[in-house]
Amino acid sequence: MGKNIGNISNLDLFTYEDVLNEINSWAKNQLVLKNINFNNSGKIPFFVQYLNYLSKLISSKPRRVNKARNFEVNPENNDGFIELVKAFESGLDINPYLSKGILNAKTIDGMLDNFGVKHFHLGKKLKDKFFKRTGEIALAIVTNDEVFFIVSKQHGKGHGDIWYEKDVIEIVHEERPDLIEHCKVSMFEKLSNNISDTNDIKKLRNANLNTAITLDDGISYMPFNLGQSLAGFSVMFSVTMINVAKDIHSLISATIQEQINIGFQIKNCEISQLNFLADGKPKFIELKLSDGKSDKYLEFDKEQT
Repeated sequence: MGKNIGNISNLDLFTYEDVLNEINSWAKNQLVLKNINFNNSGKIPFFVQYLNYLSKLISSKPRRVNKARNFEVNPENNDGFIELVKAFESGLDINPYLSKGILNAKTIDGMLDNFGVKHFHLGKKLKDKFFKRTGEIALAIVTNDEVFFIVSKQHGKGHGDIWYEKDVIEIVHEERPDLIEHCKVSMFEKLSNNISDTNDIKKLRNANLNTAITLDDGISYMPFNLGQSLAGFSVMFSVTMINVAKDIHSLISATIQEQINIGFQIKNCEISQLNFLADGKPKFIELKLSDGKSDKYLEFDKEQT
């Protein structure tokens, strides 16, 4: 989108809102190109939905595999689990083991956003780009270098509450507290009205209300990534979108001022190219500046800055 600057004494003529429009337009185009379902009503920012889509994916790279002491899968799914472990260790594409919800940017994974936990199907046969769905799923926290398998559970009809049960957090707290240390409540000695019951956790999460969960030993943890907004999406996505827009807006404002200082009389400014990294941060930005007679293109490779 171009922005006619005119007599540019006010650098905010290319505004923060203009940048938001640009990054949301870019995100919408990416979702369309990748054939990902999304909410096209305009009520949910496309960039937030794009970040929601990205958060469900797992990058292909070798990872260490560790398991909780009592982790096990049923014998009929053991071969599938072994293949999943090999895929992690070898750096293969893990995403076919995930929920088909990864192809829907408007679908919210409450367990992921609140507990930081992904779930994996354990089938061995690939069909329609996904491994066979299994009633038993393996729950795990995946970092950049490691996957920690916590527990396996049955899901589906009759098992709808597994996404809210705090035993997942109990195990991580007991065996790998480093993975959730950033969520630990440490500023208060005791929280009133402790939330520990599965039904309470479910009601609050479904109402998009964020609260600490208190474990059996009295330690409490806040949601993994700041919890959910009133729209249901992770608060972290909105924070990231705001910070990205501010970063790009600051870059554009500084660039416009630099060009004015060297005598380039800018009459129009637009973002001609834009690309982002897998974490949603800017990767490459190209600005097109015009004085009405000639165009000037300025490139910014954010990976190298």
